[in-house]
Amino acid sequence: MTDLEKTLSERIAERAASIEPGRNARNRAAFILIRADVSKAVDDGYSLFAIWETLREEGRIPYTYQTFRRHARVLLPPRPSRSEKWTGK
Repeated sequence: MTDLEKTLSERIAERAASIEPGRNARNRAAFILIRADVSKAVDDGYSLFAIWETLREEGRIPYTYQTFRRHARVLLPPRPSRSEKWTGK
């Protein structure tokens, strides 16, 4: 994929990951690069732990599960609660 085919967010995340920012910025950038994959896996019914474990084993993310959960909570779109799913609200 060329740079022009990537979204602005992807290009910014890659740039942040390649320079020497602080650890938090680097971790955030790494999550942004995989955000669409994580969102799709959650929609497919996989737990955040299973997603984190797979990404960690593949070497796509270097950080802890707690850091992964924090980024998921902040950077993924909100999901309906279980009660909202059942009641249709």
